[in-house]
Amino acid sequence: MTGGAQAEAAGGLAAAGGDAAGASDARLGGTFWALFGINVLSVLASGVTTAMLPLYVRGPLGGGAAAVGIVVGVASLLAMVLRPPLGELADRIGPRPVAIAGALLAIAGELLLLVAGVLALGGVGRMLTGFGGATLNTMITIWVIETALPGARGRALSIFGVSVWIGLGLGPPLGERLLDQFGFTAVWAATAALSTGALCLLLALRTAPRPRGGPRASGGAWLAPLKAVARAGAGGAISWAGQGVVLTFLILHLQARGIGDGGGLLGPGSVFTIFAASVISARLLLRSLPDRVGGARSAAISLLAVAGGLVLIALARSFGLAAVGALVLGGGYAVLYPSLMLVAIASVPPERRGSATGAVLAYMDLGMAAGATAGGLLAAWQGEALAFWVAAAAQLVGVVAIWGARDAPAPPTDASAPAFDASAPPNAEGEPASYASAAEHEAVGGSPRDAPAHLQVDPTQTR
Repeated sequence: MTGGAQAEAAGGLAAAGGDAAGASDARLGGTFWALFGINVLSVLASGVTTAMLPLYVRGPLGGGAAAVGIVVGVASLLAMVLRPPLGELADRIGPRPVAIAGALLAIAGELLLLVAGVLALGGVGRMLTGFGGATLNTMITIWVIETALPGARGRALSIFGVSVWIGLGLGPPLGERLLDQFGFTAVWAATAALSTGALCLLLALRTAPRPRGGPRASGGAWLAPLKAVARAGAGGAISWAGQGVVLTFLILHLQARGIGDGGGLLGPGSVFTIFAASVISARLLLRSLPDRVGGARSAAISLLAVAGGLVLIALARSFGLAAVGALVLGGGYAVLYPSLMLVAIASVPPERRGSATGAVLAYMDLGMAAGATAGGLLAAWQGEALAFWVAAAAQLVGVVAIWGARDAPAPPTDASAPAFDASAPPNAEGEPASYASAAEHEAVGGSPRDAPAHLQVDPTQTR
């Protein structure tokens, strides 16, 4: 993407995040912000664990480099494989009980790490924390999708995604401070406390999306969403492969180019900070873009921006150009996640939205792992710059994959109307429906009082 095209796209994106969206952000409601807080606490615990676990394995547990790779990587592989069936489970029984189970598993794993004296116990603890955290994150994401109004899902997901970056940004330095001051006991006690706080917030939410009563998947039928969301999944896998390259090789690439050899404010680490700050700020600024222009178009624009940012970083021989590349890259990733989610849930019937969410997250996990692995092979062959060039070219394949994908219909929403529904009405058959049905009624001017009978709120059907 040329500089002029990037500027034009950025101007169009900024215009999309208008005042109307800002006015309605305040109406996301207490349930949304409770879910936001749950995810911050959960990802914060995960950020501490991810940063401290290699040191724990190499130190007190006495493992080598291979052990570090296995213990750290096995949880990611497990989460990737199990996300789709977890989504199918949420479709059948609702996200709340599965989220509670995930939080309990995470706490159990963190307590096991607290007392682990041998590598085997540490590995089991890591599997529990990784699987529990991934389960909780998947369920909370499904919860947000199911409870946001149809025309505000992109904005809700954009703001919700900031919780991940808050947790990942604060987790590693918190872990380092605890380790330096108090040791590993305090590290694992803190992660358990954070996950316990997330569980307490979760238990305090008495109203949750109810299962839609869709047919139960049998055998390998839960794999069907992987095919149904193939377009969004391909875009997610390719773009997150690029992110895997960035997270793994950005600093090494800049060091190889002699950028910021002395460290400090103009060091390679600051470029990553610029990237993270760009993601957060652009996500807030452009939060309404997916709802306004459609998930597929927004995702295609984002993938082009990601490609442009990767090219600038590959070319960079100065801190300034690397910083500009990081800004463009962050802007691209800012709305990519909510955009892909909108495409995914438009690819399946409403009773399979949980399965679709889990499937897309699994594609992203796969892409992240593949990007880091392939990037390592390319870097070993011709240097880190080649990894960035290949990742940039791959984004164009992602544009082709996502272009023309079906978007969910997005009825216009009044800026003064709530973007997040807090009721769980029963459907026409007497079974609990998701929030989206009543939300769609209210989005077109109806009110709970004059809604059809199957959209009326029955307090006995909420929890």
